Amino acid sequence: MSEELITNQNISIEKLKELFDSAFLETTIDKEGDLVLQGNYKCFVEVPESKRFVRFASYIIASENASDEAKATYANRINKELIVVRAYAIDKLFVFDSHIWLEGGVTPKNIVMGYKFFDKVVPEALRMDEG
Repeated sequence: MSEELITNQNISIEKLKELFDSAFLETTIDKEGDLVLQGNYKCFVEVPESKRFVRFASYIIASENASDEAKATYANRINKELIVVRAYAIDKLFVFDSHIWLEGGVTPKNIVMGYKFFDKVVPEALRMDEG
């Protein structure tokens, strides 16, 4: 892994794919052109147009029986107790995401470790579901 800092000036999906490949992580580019990592759960790696951050996101199908109130309560619990990951519900999905800000530059290792931590936290969040 190169130690060149990753900034909003040099970030790209291609650079991230190269980085994760060099860390021996399972990567693919899906038909929409998104970078996908396969760890505990499928993780989409996104860079917005502003290039201010890297976003890790996993989408989990919610229980058909869960009310909107129950989904909101669950998401709020995750957001309160697992501060490093954000959770919210959209229709029939739960979205878990986390961001690494690029301002000032970050090391490639920081991005890989950020993903590995996210990959551990999503299963922890799912274990917090009480029904």
